[in-house]
Amino acid sequence: MFNPRTPNAFKPDEYWIIGTILLVGGLTGVLLNLFVIYNLKKRPVFHCAFGRICLSHSIAACGNNATYGLMVAPITFIDADLHESYVGKRSGLFICLFWTAGILCHLLMAINRFVCMYFPFRYPHIFTERFTNISIGIVWFISIAVSVAQFIPGCECFIWIDNFNFEFYPNFCGILLGLYADFVTSVICIALVALLDFCTYLKIRKHFSADRIQNLGNNSTSKGNVKFFYQSAAQGFASGLEVITYFYISPHVTHKWVRYCLSACFFLGVNVIDAIIVTVFNKEIRHQIYVSKKEKYQIEQALRTPTVTMSSKNTTIAAKD
Repeated sequence: MFNPRTPNAFKPDEYWIIGTILLVGGLTGVLLNLFVIYNLKKRPVFHCAFGRICLSHSIAACGNNATYGLMVAPITFIDADLHESYVGKRSGLFICLFWTAGILCHLLMAINRFVCMYFPFRYPHIFTERFTNISIGIVWFISIAVSVAQFIPGCECFIWIDNFNFEFYPNFCGILLGLYADFVTSVICIALVALLDFCTYLKIRKHFSADRIQNLGNNSTSKGNVKFFYQSAAQGFASGLEVITYFYISPHVTHKWVRYCLSACFFLGVNVIDAIIVTVFNKEIRHQIYVSKKEKYQIEQALRTPTVTMSSKNTTIAAKD
């Protein structure tokens, strides 16, 4: 919520340091998430329900960092007091838009993996293309509804330059948006993500041993779907840690730089880590950057292995006859 002026607030001669951190961290997250978005669109393995939800989440993560790197940082360099102007307050609108979309996409990914593992035969009929698109549309509709409410005077979310965190005014609208639409929604979503992921993990441990996964082929309970779960769980864990540090730990820290690192810096870092998680868990994206010697050897062996097609086999048999 809205913080009063404090003795340990940031001083004007420290604004350039803050602006530099926001610029570098923001642009780094934008570039990494754009790389992920490009590959999610291009690689056929992600042309599925989970891939589309993951794409939506990466767009939200990219938007969060873009707001910091392309809007908050330049305003900080020009004149930090502009953060409380009409134009400066629009950054809070974009942060609420992309943060809400990102946290709801986390919940949607957890639901997707839960349904995939508990109802593998019904999964293709539940997460159809139409259902997936409608679900993603609802996520962005809710996010837009929360963000456009900030056009109402007194309902804005803006950078409070004492600590360079986003704050709401201490009025009814600020409490409604800041406490319930932002804080309570984030906590509920992360709690549900943790519960769904835990149940999905138990299902995997109970029914899908490593040996069985290797023999399941390309059906809905394949190794690829299990990999998607661990990716989603890692992303959810990172966001859960960010919610805890941002809402629960940083407000109790008195040192301004430690508080700043646990709030704004960690917020930027989570979106960077999110892109790294998607890259690391998926070799289709990871191989665009680095291929290990073991993986390179396996690829070369696969290319050297001769394949016999049905037509060539039939030709050989006919020649013998």
